[in-house]
Amino acid sequence: MRQQIAFLLFICVLRLFCHAETPKFVALEQYEERNKVMQLRRMMEEELISRENREKRIASMEARLINIARERSLELRLMEYLKLRRRARDLNAEIKSSNERQLEIAGMIDASMASASQLPQVTAYLMDARSQLRTLGIAQNNERKRLEQLVNGIKIAIKNIPAPKEYATDGGVHMVLVQAGGMSFYVSKEPLRKGDVNLKEAAEIVNVISSAEGAKYRLPELKELKLMGQSKIQLECAVWSGSRFEGKDIEDDRTMERFGVRKYMVWDNAKTLGRGTQFPELPNAKYPTLGCYAVTDVRTGWNKRWNAVLTKLGDDAEGDK
Repeated sequence: MRQQIAFLLFICVLRLFCHAETPKFVALEQYEERNKVMQLRRMMEEELISRENREKRIASMEARLINIARERSLELRLMEYLKLRRRARDLNAEIKSSNERQLEIAGMIDASMASASQLPQVTAYLMDARSQLRTLGIAQNNERKRLEQLVNGIKIAIKNIPAPKEYATDGGVHMVLVQAGGMSFYVSKEPLRKGDVNLKEAAEIVNVISSAEGAKYRLPELKELKLMGQSKIQLECAVWSGSRFEGKDIEDDRTMERFGVRKYMVWDNAKTLGRGTQFPELPNAKYPTLGCYAVTDVRTGWNKRWNAVLTKLGDDAEGDK
């Protein structure tokens, strides 16, 4: 009888246990919540320190932008501008990463605020942290604007750097800058061929340089040859130009059309050929003192220095010239 009673009591206790709610361990939940809050505190402290460091770095970069202009070497000045622009881009990427971290923190704050077991002082801290996040967001927007202004200032400064006065092609052709009559271009310091070269051969010589340099080199136009004289550049021989001869009357045009040939202008400032300073000539003509020079756009020399600087920086794809 006693055994039956004991068995029935056991069954009742077992049923009560099975139908009871899962027991809550309040102390453990509070411990876990406290750990989350401590993690939030550490993350917020790191973000605040990061913001302070960024503010210092941006201020330093703004001061550096002003100081770079004092560098006498144009190549060094360009190099420092490019270094500064790279730093600005890296810092902008850091701001983006910081924003992503702060979104994560905001999610953690919302989850903790939803917990009913938080102590009042913890809730107060979470509300304060949420306010700090808003302040950090405003600060980051200001940082982005300052960096944008900095990069724009760098671009303007780079564009204001004048082209080099001279440079040498990879093949050793020495190019010098000509600035006169509102025009700027480079011309070879010495003739590519000093004599006995017709127009087609002269054009081929210049095209070889274009292919080797990856930039457009050509024969000078007549107006450019005239400007060289104004710039006191001494041409060592008569020079083929890329300018076609425009007939002075209808008969000249008819003659050229009849024989299917166009004349091109020759510049002979020293009158070595005894035919005046400038005169038209058939493209297949050759004279011992008729040679050719090469010219190229002023941008070619600027890009030449740009690429040299990028090579020193170890970056061949900087962009935004």
